Amino acid sequence: MRRYMAERGLEKEFACPALPPSAGAAIQAAEAFVAKKPCLVGSSLGGFYATNLAEKHDLRAVLINPAIDPHIGLRAYLGPQKNLHTGEPYELTQAHLR
Repeated sequence: MRRYMAERGLEKEFACPALPPSAGAAIQAAEAFVAKKPCLVGSSLGGFYATNLAEKHDLRAVLINPAIDPHIGLRAYLGPQKNLHTGEPYELTQAHLR
């Protein structure tokens, strides 16, 4: 997406913030961008977050296989994890699912 936007001269319109593992903190971090009325794009858990923000702030969103019930689907991943983009380790706990 970054490359696609840059090839069209729209690199300043693109943002892909690294979100923390905590859902509350992730939504809070993403909310820093909603004042510009962006079109959100999210897949999996990002699709869940995009849905939340789109409904809350009347935004457009493109959802790619969004998580519907992450508090259920992510139970299988409880324990040590690593952020897929930054490599930062974290522990997925029941508190995250709540």
